[in-house]
Amino acid sequence: MKIINNHKLNERINQLMRQLELNQEASDLYNIYLTDRYNYIDKKMIDDIKSDGSDLEDAFYQSFLNVLEINDPDELAAIESSCQFSKVYKLNPDDYLSDPYIKNIHPHISKKGEWEIKYNFYEPFEGFIFDSLKTGKNYAEISSLGFFTENFPYLEVLHNNEVFMLITPHEINTMKNAITMSKGKVLALGLGLGYFPYRAALKSDVTEVIVIEKEQAVIDLFNEKIAPQMQTDKIKVIKADAFEYLSSLKDNSEFNYIFFDIYHSAEEALPLYIKAKKYADRLSSSTFSYWIETDILCLIRRYLLTLINESLMGFDDTNYQTAETEEDRLINLFYQATKDVVITNEDQLMVFLSDENIKRIVTGIEY
Repeated sequence: MKIINNHKLNERINQLMRQLELNQEASDLYNIYLTDRYNYIDKKMIDDIKSDGSDLEDAFYQSFLNVLEINDPDELAAIESSCQFSKVYKLNPDDYLSDPYIKNIHPHISKKGEWEIKYNFYEPFEGFIFDSLKTGKNYAEISSLGFFTENFPYLEVLHNNEVFMLITPHEINTMKNAITMSKGKVLALGLGLGYFPYRAALKSDVTEVIVIEKEQAVIDLFNEKIAPQMQTDKIKVIKADAFEYLSSLKDNSEFNYIFFDIYHSAEEALPLYIKAKKYADRLSSSTFSYWIETDILCLIRRYLLTLINESLMGFDDTNYQTAETEEDRLINLFYQATKDVVITNEDQLMVFLSDENIKRIVTGIEY
């Protein structure tokens, strides 16, 4: 990558690098809370703050800050301004309890070998992320942090006592667009608890949902505990590897819509997303979509901004020859895919970092 620097371009790059720093700081704070302090906020803490006239969401946010023990007010103000860090949401349980899957699917709690299906719950005022990332000015990353004021139950499956899959407001919200887009004959890559296949099968314009799942235990759990309650003959589960199945499809695919969901996070998704994109390019007669794609694109944009910064520091081919970690391997791949890019002005820079261009870059990468 070559950056032909000038004053306006340099100014925009500095803004983007500063925003990248703020995005990471916001992510780190959310991770601290969600990993270690998610159960620190309770009704007493909220009521103590509300006594000064704060509304419920403001009281939750002040409690959230108290739990995080942030000591740099200027940096906090910058994160609040750019990443909408102070925006939190009191959620309505009825918006989720009215979901057809939540209303109709009630598997019995059971344990079989390494696998367990059970109900967990969010406690009152326990914060959690309930939707995909949004982006703002200079590609600020905006998270959606919400809470309920009462216990909220959700279904989860554990594998060796670790959460393997669940149905929470995050899953419900992040699959809305995929459900809306699905039509005709649908291919779902990844079964999970069957949320997407079920919601797609309920649509009158969906004729069939073929699900590819490689874990026999997941298929058995679905067939025994969940499928009998769905009361639909539209769903068929096939035991296979997702990529092997995609490889077997002819270019003129029989599927109208293909939904890719075989990962748990953007970090886990990234190499799989790169690998899947070449199939989407070949199977152009089918519409592809990917769970939490916005989050994945934000992660890739961080890699690209890192490469821009390293280009300005004088890095060249010799800096991208070896890889000790998966992150090293990915940065090397993105370097090779963008090494011939020349950026001479801020319009070119912003196009380079756009969602559509990132998708184009990924399509050209062999993983």
